[in-house]
Amino acid sequence: MSIEDAKARIAEVANGQELLVCTRVWEAWSYNTMSADDFQTVADDGDMIEELATAAFTLTDDQWGAQHQKVWDAIYREMNGKYGDFGAGLSDACDAAMRALGFRRAGEDT
Repeated sequence: MSIEDAKARIAEVANGQELLVCTRVWEAWSYNTMSADDFQTVADDGDMIEELATAAFTLTDDQWGAQHQKVWDAIYREMNGKYGDFGAGLSDACDAAMRALGFRRAGEDT
């Protein structure tokens, strides 16, 4: 699943559910000043869908390392026997594959 797939899936689910986003700071509840007008549906908020999908594809360093190892193992298993040992450059190839899928490390610019 790519980040674009994730955005499409979030939009699909949001259209079938009443998922609401509070447009004010949560502390406003304590002042009894909030109303239904302070909420909007996620399905109507493209920025929120983008934010949710981006959060799902943003990995901590530990998560990046674990996912990187899975990609490395899969590529190595598939390619090593066919093309000889090509360990050099494989790490860069794994990073590129993960970024192509839409993953990024926490703190990196998109």
